[in-house]
Amino acid sequence: AVTEDSFELMRGLGKLLDGQAKDAEAMTWYEKALAGFVESGKEVSTAKTYHNMARVYDNQGKYTQALAFYDKSLAIKLKTLGPDHPDTAATYNNMAVLCYNMEDYTQSLKHLELALGIYLKSFDPGHPDISNVKSWIAGVKKEM
Repeated sequence: AVTEDSFELMRGLGKLLDGQAKDAEAMTWYEKALAGFVESGKEVSTAKTYHNMARVYDNQGKYTQALAFYDKSLAIKLKTLGPDHPDTAATYNNMAVLCYNMEDYTQSLKHLELALGIYLKSFDPGHPDISNVKSWIAGVKKEM
């Protein structure tokens, strides 16, 4: 029988293939996992899968699709995890990088500042996510 663990394994296969730049194969597994998570009402897993799919689109330069999938992920994360959860910040961070790639520096900065605010509440000041976001903010400001 197909269980939630099966869908997690499917998403895991997608991530593995994504890491090997096998985009089409990764998306096939992500789509299978997504269908299972949506059907079973597993919202956090659904959000994570949308996030993973967005990254594939982003890596392919399909920015419009990537943004749409990040938006779907973010909406679910805001509803289920809340606005101060590190996973929510991770989506803001990835959206910031996407906006940067699209040369929309204003939106990139907005997303980075949201991510930084969450990370500052969630982690110790020396956490690598904090220094990473601060570095991105400095880079975006140079482009503006």
